[in-house]
Amino acid sequence: MKIIIVQRHPRILDWIKDQIVKVNPGRAAEITFTTNPIEVMCKTAAAQEPVLIVSGQVLSMKYRGTHLAEDIKKEKPQTIFLLFSALPEPGKFVDGIINKFSTGPDDGPRLLVKILTSDLEGETAESLRLKFRAIRNGSET
Repeated sequence: MKIIIVQRHPRILDWIKDQIVKVNPGRAAEITFTTNPIEVMCKTAAAQEPVLIVSGQVLSMKYRGTHLAEDIKKEKPQTIFLLFSALPEPGKFVDGIINKFSTGPDDGPRLLVKILTSDLEGETAESLRLKFRAIRNGSET
């Protein structure tokens, strides 16, 4: 599975990458980390394998993660799209939400690293929500 992570702040991307490197350096090397939504759209369109996108909600002043989800899903509806954000907005094209600032044993950051370092072969949005129960359904309002 192709994994693409897009966040507005490079330091958040660096933190996510550092946490993944601690658990699975090989997986970290395979992931695309970017601040550019256009790069996400291009890499998703070019991918031959299934794609998992983890996006922040606020990507710029006018473009949000929910907008990116809609743009991606219109072209590749089978893409799994998760929001990793402090202020996530549910949307019909969002498959799941991980709250960046949740607390507890499966807090948002730890949950994200568990997901990204797990065996993702054959996973779907639904199977990920069943496997990782702390992922909220992204289309719920």
